[in-house]
Amino acid sequence: MILRKLSCFSGVCLGDLHRRVALQVRAGMIVEIMSVAFKEWKSVCDQLGRGGQTVILRKGGIAEGKEGFLWKHKQFYLFPTAYHNHREQLKVSLPEGDAAFEKREDGKIEIRLLAKIVFSADIDDLAFAKQLADFHVWKDEVIEQRFDYSENKGIRLALLRVYCLPEPWILEDRPAFGGCRSWLDLPNGNEEQAAQMEPVLSDDEFSKQKNQLESLLQDARVSITEFDR
Repeated sequence: MILRKLSCFSGVCLGDLHRRVALQVRAGMIVEIMSVAFKEWKSVCDQLGRGGQTVILRKGGIAEGKEGFLWKHKQFYLFPTAYHNHREQLKVSLPEGDAAFEKREDGKIEIRLLAKIVFSADIDDLAFAKQLADFHVWKDEVIEQRFDYSENKGIRLALLRVYCLPEPWILEDRPAFGGCRSWLDLPNGNEEQAAQMEPVLSDDEFSKQKNQLESLLQDARVSITEFDR
């Protein structure tokens, strides 16, 4: 097994974070299986899994602490939640009863996606934040609400490369998964499944999205932070 040193970013060393990491070599690539998840609306996770969205715009909740929201992990499972999930806040039109808005009948959590951050950026101009509409499914008023939340105006962006697991990872719900927080610790991930994951978008499709977003950010003179792959 080949090991490599985990990199540091945003003043946080990945090796110091409280999460477990497994490494596996597949087709000459190292796959990190992380037992950490990022909470996001179930309907948004659904769009990320369909390729209808490629970015996350986040401000953070009341449980984020004094530092506010940070991109603490460069890859993570997407944890779907129905909390604060409102149909009228999305630009996409989905029918009543669509699975993107429904919890499982047994109350369990179904994780289907893993995401890797390609780069991040801090947006401090609301007008520009609204120009990113082609990369996500939230309505402008949602972005504005997140931008204005707290005294520190602004919003954090991350471009994601999203992968589908070959089979859903089913977890029992628990109180520790609740609350207004972005990051969750999970049981150890399934190494075999994570090694077999497939990207939602092809390399060409994703490169096109990435180049378009980079061009917008460059024109607005917004600095980006690239994440090691």
